[in-house]
Amino acid sequence: MQKIIYSFCFALLLTSSLMAQKSNTQHRKDSLRLALQQTEGEAKLKTYSKLSALYYMECRDDLMKDTLFAIDNDFYKEAEKQGNFKYCSSILANKLFVYYNRREYDEVIDNTPEYLQFMEQHNEWRTYFQAYDISIKAYIGKGNLEAAIVEAKKMYDKAAKMNDDGSRGTALFSMAMVYKAQNRNDEFEKCLRQCIDIIQDLDPLLNLLTSAWYNLCQTLMTQERYEEALVAANELEKVNYRYEAKPGVSAQSAWANLWGIYTRLYTKLGDYENAEMYCDKLDNLSNNFAHKITVNNARAQIYNAQGKYDEALESINKSLEIMGDSYTSEANAARGIKMLILSNLGHAKELYQLAETSAAVHDSIRNTEYANQIDDLRTQYEVDKHIAEKERTRNLLIFAITICVILISGLLIVLVLYRQKQRAYKQLVRKSQQWAGVPEIELQEETEQTEEPDENSEVIQDVGSLPDSTDISIMEGVVRLMDEKKIYLEPDISLDSLSNELGIDRRYISAAINKCTNKNFYTYINEFRIKEAVRIMSEPSYNNLSIDGIAFESGFSDRKTFHRVFKQNTGVTPGVFKRESAKA
Repeated sequence: MQKIIYSFCFALLLTSSLMAQKSNTQHRKDSLRLALQQTEGEAKLKTYSKLSALYYMECRDDLMKDTLFAIDNDFYKEAEKQGNFKYCSSILANKLFVYYNRREYDEVIDNTPEYLQFMEQHNEWRTYFQAYDISIKAYIGKGNLEAAIVEAKKMYDKAAKMNDDGSRGTALFSMAMVYKAQNRNDEFEKCLRQCIDIIQDLDPLLNLLTSAWYNLCQTLMTQERYEEALVAANELEKVNYRYEAKPGVSAQSAWANLWGIYTRLYTKLGDYENAEMYCDKLDNLSNNFAHKITVNNARAQIYNAQGKYDEALESINKSLEIMGDSYTSEANAARGIKMLILSNLGHAKELYQLAETSAAVHDSIRNTEYANQIDDLRTQYEVDKHIAEKERTRNLLIFAITICVILISGLLIVLVLYRQKQRAYKQLVRKSQQWAGVPEIELQEETEQTEEPDENSEVIQDVGSLPDSTDISIMEGVVRLMDEKKIYLEPDISLDSLSNELGIDRRYISAAINKCTNKNFYTYINEFRIKEAVRIMSEPSYNNLSIDGIAFESGFSDRKTFHRVFKQNTGVTPGVFKRESAKA
């Protein structure tokens, strides 16, 4: 009965306190609304900011949220009117905070790009990165951790380009929170330490610095690295003093977090005296449920170590009462503490029942963790598969581009070579045509001689290398026969037939040709024939004549000899010459 009376009195006192607090908050709201009507300029913006802050504390209520947004809308218009874009950016960031606190993560994600664009346009970078951080937390809240880490890296790259340490530190803290959600402790710790190193001396970011140290302490304790956690807690305490010294700052939450760390840490280390001291500090400072659980758990372990089992059981029951029928690892940890106490009390039946509950919860947690691991693996598989497909597509594209480049290069080379060859052919054709149009004797012309083994190719060896007057006289008769009678067109022409025409011994004719032209008889005759063939193929009227026909018309008796001699004299085959000549 006495407990019921005490509970009723406590509830009545709490209700009265809440009503008084609510009445006081409403009074402040009314005063600020009245002040808005009486102030202008910067003072009016500050009044709007204070009024918005009061409603912000109550934004979980739908009606209060709508009221807050209506106030912030007027606030934004006034700030924009005064050209104060710092306030405008803060209003947009606060709106994202409201959505986030109400777990309306899609609203945060949908509105963030527009708000960031505005902040970037007006160089409000501090607010820009705060808003970016909220959007990353929204992705984490949705469970979309892949998107969260992508956005966190984009945020860091943006900050790195600006070379702003504060922005880089904020980005690193955001990345750390993503890694924490992914249970990637190594990356989580690494990002936290990098964040701390960057913002250690930046007083405007002391609030972020306290959060970074606090999270570092937690992860070190989770990994049972208690000595390192104690060092980190000492550093956090130094930062708290710096943070508390800032004008207008309440560091109550920071101190509560630190006392909670010390309480759990000294309990784990078995230093119950220090653990109890920080328990008392935390108990007197904070009414937060999480802190109350920390205090009760610590007190239960301290009392159990001191042999005060009834007090220990009472403390741990308070923790379990706060958590209710929660199937979490934290609740199971409290159950573990209670089982130790029940064991010391000798309450076997209750211990057995609690052990069954704890085992069931443990299995549930393990199954949940296993399912989460399966989901993580499935997600990772899909991500890896997508990356592999992109890489394969990229490699195929590179391969295709490489093949195309090789083919195009090959075609260009072939085309260039073909064009060069065609130009060479045309040049040879032009030279051959010029050569064929000048049938005069070229004395001492140095040409490659191709002698045919024939009895008509005999040369008088002892006459001398230079022609005398007799040789020249004989040669004039030979040239006259070539020009007037074109005897080179006769396929069966020989030194004997030429000797009969001139009435001169064949040996003297052979010697004269050799000395005057430096060629043997058949080379000399074939040269006239080739010139004739060049003239024939240069005439359009002979275009329909075949190669064999051209050979015959030029005095050759077979195609093979014609082909060989023609190429020796012109550098190209008769077929190529005929084709290129037709194009000209």
